Amino acid sequence: MSAPRKSLEALIASTLSSFLEKNELASAKVCERIELDCERVMEREASQPIPSKGKFRKRYQECTERFRQSCVGPARDRNQERLEHAWEREVARFDKEFNDRLLNGVVFLTIAWVVVFRFIVRVAIAETIGWIAFVFLQVYPRTFIGSGTSVYETDWWQVRL
Repeated sequence: MSAPRKSLEALIASTLSSFLEKNELASAKVCERIELDCERVMEREASQPIPSKGKFRKRYQECTERFRQSCVGPARDRNQERLEHAWEREVARFDKEFNDRLLNGVVFLTIAWVVVFRFIVRVAIAETIGWIAFVFLQVYPRTFIGSGTSVYETDWWQVRL
């Protein structure tokens, strides 16, 4: 081969390499920005004072749709995988916090029930029902400590929204 042809091939290879690196960098920049935005949205939704499973899932679906539309190029697969891992982590955290808050709310309602029927309405049977519900909610969830399952996974606790 001639020297000019070798230098031209080297120049083409260098230019192609530079173009591929720039493409990879631009793709990574866009995909990472969208992925981080989605993670922030999930974290914000998970930490709401009154959490909503429906709203949490809707926000994630909006994020993934925006990710699919905007994230293109070679960095897409890697960032898609990271976004899915973030979703799994955040949904597990959300479900735990949601169930804990729900249980605390129900316990608070049983205490209010007892107080109302003890001091305001004065109905002994209703007060007794409140105490039974309170004791049940304090004891029953702790009986699942040794087993491999959780009280939150039982049929009576699950509410499909």
